[in-house]
Amino acid sequence: MDTPFELNPNTQTQVLTAGVASTSITLPAGCAAVRVYNAGPNTAYLAAGDTSIAALTSNVPIPPGLVEVFGVAGMKKLAGITLTGTAALSISAGWGS
Repeated sequence: MDTPFELNPNTQTQVLTAGVASTSITLPAGCAAVRVYNAGPNTAYLAAGDTSIAALTSNVPIPPGLVEVFGVAGMKKLAGITLTGTAALSISAGWGS
């Protein structure tokens, strides 16, 4: 059964500015899920993993305006990249799906 996403009140929303080179943010310790909002204007591609993670344009696409929740338990970083231009991704930590 899915559990609604619940924000972690002890963390701040982070902004990952994705561009044509992979950039990443460090996820808060104990973070089980993230809510991602692409404020646009370009599609971003996301990857989650350890400290050496780099996003590729073959990763999960996040089109402009999309809000999505991803499970990231055990992951340390979230990385993003675009094909062209930039995308401002708001990343909020929490639990649930």
